[in-house]
Amino acid sequence: MEAVLRLEETIQIPDFSFVMHAVNMQSVAGSETETTSPEKLLKDNLEAYYPRIYRAVAAYTNGTGLDPADITQDTFLKAFRKADTFQGSSSVYTWLFRIARNTCIDAMRKLKSVTGTVIDSNFDERLYEQESEQEPFEQREENKLLRQALSLLDEELKMLIILKDLQGMKYHEISEVMDLNEGTVKSRLFRARLQLKQEMIKLGYRP
Repeated sequence: MEAVLRLEETIQIPDFSFVMHAVNMQSVAGSETETTSPEKLLKDNLEAYYPRIYRAVAAYTNGTGLDPADITQDTFLKAFRKADTFQGSSSVYTWLFRIARNTCIDAMRKLKSVTGTVIDSNFDERLYEQESEQEPFEQREENKLLRQALSLLDEELKMLIILKDLQGMKYHEISEVMDLNEGTVKSRLFRARLQLKQEMIKLGYRP
């Protein structure tokens, strides 16, 4: 899924200095001295973690009308508030992604309860950076269809594509985030990729 991987780099990252400020406000007193505490790891790696979480959230929620910046901020604040529940059975990174996934699901459920559907708006191409004019026209069109097709996938299948093909996670990491065994992850990922291709064809893609 090389084409999907290229999409990871085209999602614009908004300024998140306000998140860093909020995180500093949430920091637990004394955590600075605990070099391996979840709070310290999150704080020290915020600049690395935020873009990855934001891009995953943005790709997952595009077409719903939800604000990925709000969801990403909520994710980090929840992580700091729940840091004492982190048991070390997974990495902080996959634990954070699990919180992000659950935050997305909660936001979509709330939206659905109000609107009757999670598709609240048209696919928003503005989420992505303007692609280079050096990129062949055919490639730019394929990327556009790919982004639209991804937004149309079932929520679980979409998340599998995002975690594996956009984020490059290993199967055991996806298993931790999705609470699925590795065999199920592999079989559903195969189905997700097949459905993604089918949606692209419906939109006009010719393999």
